[in-house]
Amino acid sequence: MAVAAVFVLRQRATETTSVYRAWGHSYLPWVYMLATAYLTINTLYALPGRSLAGLGLIALGLPVYFYYTRGRSQPQKDDGLESDQSS
Repeated sequence: MAVAAVFVLRQRATETTSVYRAWGHSYLPWVYMLATAYLTINTLYALPGRSLAGLGLIALGLPVYFYYTRGRSQPQKDDGLESDQSS
């Protein structure tokens, strides 16, 4: 998912002039994603019990994620890292 996010970030950063360049950009992430998809499907086929148990464990985190992200329509701007300019 992190590699797939590169495509999303590149699409959203069209107005930014300082877009980084990477060798083989649009081909290498696709190759990586296809290889990991193959490995995931192969693991599900070869070890279905363990694979499904791992996917179930990951899925247990979804309620926690939705609990903490509910009601947030936009990212919060104050992350506590900026200094207070009013003092």
